[in-house]
Amino acid sequence: MGIPFNQLLIGSLISLENAESFISTSTRLYNEKKYQVSIPLVTFAIEETLKGYYLLRFSRKSETLELNDWNKLKNHKYKLTQLFKEVMDSVQNIEEREFESHREKFAPQNNNVTLDQVKKALPKNIDNFSNYQKLREAHVYSDWNDSTQSWYSFHSDESYDALNYYVLQDTTVLLINFKIAFENEINKLRKKGLLTETISFIKYPEYREMNKYDSVSLAKQQHAKLNSQMYKKGEKLFSKFISGVPINLITYEIFTASFGDYFRMLNAKSDWQNAHPLVKALMIYFSKREEEKEVYSAISMGAAKSSDHVASPFMVTSDKDNKDKIIIIDLQEKKKLEYNENFIEKVLKTELILDRKDGDSVPLNVFIESMSTIGLKSKVIKHSEMAKMIKKAKEELNNHLFDKLDKNVTNEIKSLLDVEGWYSCSYVTRNIMITTYGNAVYPGYQLYILETDNILKEKCRWTILQNLYHSFFRTV
Repeated sequence: MGIPFNQLLIGSLISLENAESFISTSTRLYNEKKYQVSIPLVTFAIEETLKGYYLLRFSRKSETLELNDWNKLKNHKYKLTQLFKEVMDSVQNIEEREFESHREKFAPQNNNVTLDQVKKALPKNIDNFSNYQKLREAHVYSDWNDSTQSWYSFHSDESYDALNYYVLQDTTVLLINFKIAFENEINKLRKKGLLTETISFIKYPEYREMNKYDSVSLAKQQHAKLNSQMYKKGEKLFSKFISGVPINLITYEIFTASFGDYFRMLNAKSDWQNAHPLVKALMIYFSKREEEKEVYSAISMGAAKSSDHVASPFMVTSDKDNKDKIIIIDLQEKKKLEYNENFIEKVLKTELILDRKDGDSVPLNVFIESMSTIGLKSKVIKHSEMAKMIKKAKEELNNHLFDKLDKNVTNEIKSLLDVEGWYSCSYVTRNIMITTYGNAVYPGYQLYILETDNILKEKCRWTILQNLYHSFFRTV
């Protein structure tokens, strides 16, 4: 018998509500970092959204949906791709003028979309959506990999955060577009006087033009809160998944997508020479590793701008036992860790602030702002306190607090006679004395800085790294 015409719109609404429920639960699980469950759930939301879209489109024909056609929709892959295939078929031979008059059928939320854009987007949509069944199964089932002679099961890491975000955002946008199309259909019925009551998410009873739709307002809100950097990274990770490359394998493309704001800033300024030495080392490593397809090491360092400090040279290399594991080493500070996106993100957050101003130095308040972005509270020590600071350092030296420090540091503190000799001490020694005094007199801060008009970016970077190392690195 099939589904009667008067039931198609009802079925479309039920699918919409199902999809909304799946997305709501998936979002909660994503926020709890339960990616293994969140990702499969959102793929069900995709299927329900596309099924609802299909029913909505078919309802415009005012015909019964044959049981055979309905049963086809129970096939996962058919459901994930059929709508896009039908739309693609319908636009192949359409004229631009005809497209303009029926734009709402193809992109109800976007009055500026062109026919060419729709034609280019559809093949990508078909390719992406056809792989969501595969994505779901990869997260749900354990499986035997015959080529590696080992079992596969889902293991979460930070890479899945961006992948989950991407799929969730794409599905949410798809659902909102479906809502716009559904709300449009309801308003057509209202305009004809065929419907007056409220329906589900459409709370108003009157006829409205599209620019007054609740779902159009929702689309604008969704666009405003999009994290484009996370989305682009997730998109590239999904492309890796489709091509069969392990999600947690970091590539040059994934690295640059992960920190898009920083790279856009460098491109805008054409200032690659003064990029953070850690970033330069990682860029060299990723680009060369992909060219040579083997274990590779890269070293980079910044140019030192002061006589008492050398900019940190960084080495990035593949682990000798696992070429996919990336090791970062600060050669000067003798610190080592595995590639850690959170660490790099914190470094580059500070760089975005420091590099707002051209030149080798920044005002002190800019440095303090950069430290605050990574959660560090700073206290400025006044020049009038320097004598007390030197006295405190000598007291702690006599109390053997500095016994484990480098002898060059303790010798400098011991031989320091007055404020006049302050700048003859190394940057490391001065930093230790400032911190010792600050902790004693102004507890509750993570960073203590001697007042100054400007501070070299190189010294800012060094101080930032020293503070981050406590959380992320171990000594080599």
